[in-house]
Amino acid sequence: MSNHSVPDIGWNSSAPGDASVLPDRIERLAVLAQTLVAHPTWEELARLLVLRIFDAWSCRGALVLAPVPDGTLALHAAFGYPAAQLDDLAVLPLELDSPMHRAISSDETVWFPDLIDVIEARGEDPIALPDACGLIVAPLTRLGIPLLVLVLSFDDPLPTNPASGPFVVAVKSLLELHLGVSDPRRAADAVSHAAGQPDGRKVSAQDVALSSRQRRVLELLSQEKTNRSIAVELGFSESTIRQETLRLYRALNVNGRRQAVEVAETLGLLGRSEGSAQTTDPVADSGTTRSLSGHGR
Repeated sequence: MSNHSVPDIGWNSSAPGDASVLPDRIERLAVLAQTLVAHPTWEELARLLVLRIFDAWSCRGALVLAPVPDGTLALHAAFGYPAAQLDDLAVLPLELDSPMHRAISSDETVWFPDLIDVIEARGEDPIALPDACGLIVAPLTRLGIPLLVLVLSFDDPLPTNPASGPFVVAVKSLLELHLGVSDPRRAADAVSHAAGQPDGRKVSAQDVALSSRQRRVLELLSQEKTNRSIAVELGFSESTIRQETLRLYRALNVNGRRQAVEVAETLGLLGRSEGSAQTTDPVADSGTTRSLSGHGR
């Protein structure tokens, strides 16, 4: 832990239920913003989130995970988690429809507000503390590309009042701003990796392995449809379609949709019978990126 200090605003953490002692949400956001000016480490920010920002919600632990190009997540910072559990979290597979996958794919904060939700979310990934009753997973993104993933684990069920959702969104936005300013190389590298950075290499049909969703997106790109119209037609968020488009660019070694369509046509990837069948399958890829209750909690 470095010597960056957290502003002391004089509340009594031993009396979390006392409204006369605890600051309101605006004051908490001010504390976070003031702390970010000092360029704290992510370890310090994890501690701040648990002890000062979300303490009234009985937050007990925070994780910061970093997406790795091989499709896993690496532990970046933590506070409140036991050492044995952190060993299990050193490298975390990004499994389909896991809490992490849903958050990263949708670029939305995913809430698991009750104990039963946390139990279902836990699965094979030990991202929640053992006795947690609430869980929040929030990707920290730039241009829709996840740079880090924040996990908050709570002793109590999450609050349901209407102001809670916007408060979490505001915290997420401040952390994303800090990430872009404090670690611009990480942000630039992540955006470049997601975009693929064409290297002049010619790809063959054998080199390109596309998911059924990517084939559907590719077909619609060839029809000159926008990301928004593709998102509406396929039933996903625009952020999800943007990420799938970037993955297509990387797979085809191109840097734009026109080039992607041209290469796909050359390789015979458009109009394949298997792609057409998958495009009309209403079950394929449905509902894998839905937030449980991303707003209004």
